[in-house]
Formats: sequence, C-alpha cells, structure tokens
Amino acid sequence: MKHQDPTHEEQVARTTRFLQQLIEIDGRSQRALEPLLGLGSSGLSKVLHGVVRLQMDHVLRILDVLEIPPGQFFAEVFPVRGKKHPALVKLREINGEPEEEDSPEFDSRVSRALLRILADQLRDKA
Repeated sequence: MKHQDPTHEEQVARTTRFLQQLIEIDGRSQRALEPLLGLGSSGLSKVLHGVVRLQMDHVLRILDVLEIPPGQFFAEVFPVRGKKHPALVKLREINGEPEEEDSPEFDSRVSRALLRILADQLRDKA
C-alpha cells in the first residue's frame, strides 16, 4: 500500500475528534451513553482518549445511539475531493446503486445552489 497523507493515525484521530464533538453536541454525558453502547464504566472515555483502540463497531454503535447515518458521518469526516476512484464507481454498479449525480439528494443540492446564485444575481441587479 502506498503512503498517503494524512496518515492512518491522523485519520483515526480526526474520526475520534468528530465523534467527541458530536457527543458534546448531543448533550448527553458519556456515562449516560455507555450503557446504550454496551460499554462498561469509563468505556466510552477510554475509546475516545485512545486507551482502547477505536474500532468500526465503536463508531457504528455511537452513530446509532446519536441517530446519525454512517454515510453522512463519514462524508463529513472525509469529504470527497477530486474524481471518484474507478473501483468505487464499479462497486456502485455491482450493487445497483445510482451515481451521486443520479440521486434525488444531488438534484436537491444543485437546485438549492442554483437558486442561491440566481437570488444573488437578482440582488446585485437591484
């Protein structure tokens, strides 16, 4: 595997930081969340402070308790930059999933962006 920037450790740290911030936004204490996550006393703190290595199971359980869709979370943590890798395009095809450009969410985002641009132009002319 070729070296990528940022490092894996930096990516894990970013993921952990985003989880900590979402827990703070949620407003419930870590202690209140631990039983919902199936963790013992101080278990969440240990995960969030690196005493226990963050695992995908931890991430998915936390997101589930916070009612945050994993896809939305990972899109925020790792925003897409540049062209999509061809293997990911093929993966979507294999699984019968539409390209982002074919989705209602994409259409909605484009519509909102166009409306903002048109409103700005009208405001500038007035």
